[in-house]
Amino acid sequence: MARLAETFLVRAECYVRLNDYANAMKDINVVRKRAQWKNGENRSFYSDGSQAFESNSLNTGTSATNYTNSNLNMNTYYLSNPGVAVTTAASDLTLTAFPNNLPAEDEAIISSLGVSGEYERALNFILNERSRELLGEWQRWETLSRTGTLIKRAKVFNTEASTNIKASKHELRPIPQSFIDGLLNEDGSNLSKEQKDKWQNPGY
Repeated sequence: MARLAETFLVRAECYVRLNDYANAMKDINVVRKRAQWKNGENRSFYSDGSQAFESNSLNTGTSATNYTNSNLNMNTYYLSNPGVAVTTAASDLTLTAFPNNLPAEDEAIISSLGVSGEYERALNFILNERSRELLGEWQRWETLSRTGTLIKRAKVFNTEASTNIKASKHELRPIPQSFIDGLLNEDGSNLSKEQKDKWQNPGY
């Protein structure tokens, strides 16, 4: 599946690797402008199909598996952000300087990581943006592994992984043993244990 927003973020990353931060910012802003609140938009309303359940004749609300909830078609925007004023005014997520003067939440992440310099700041901002845009799409490990940021980010932000993750092992995943066992030498003979070990990634 191709995602247009991810395509912009991939190209932005390419621009960063070329030290072309101006064009990277343009691509990032395409994604951020699409995601920002529009004028008059109700931030607490969220259409996910639940309204169909509310109008269903089977919706009697009389059992634990069949209930009625008046908040079913609402999200937790204001519940999750106490202190945020209720508003329908437009928001502006546009970056005006990149990779300097980033949003406060991104500056906090970059500070926690202890990274500096334009390239590292720009790359890590894109990783932050990917986490917001692609949340739950099962791409995070591959993204952090290929950018060489997996170990540091896991140690800083993942308390469950921080004590066990190892740079010599977890930057790659194991090659399935069944695949290695099926390999043959050119003469048709099976690989020796030493040969099989060379096929496996370090630490596995």
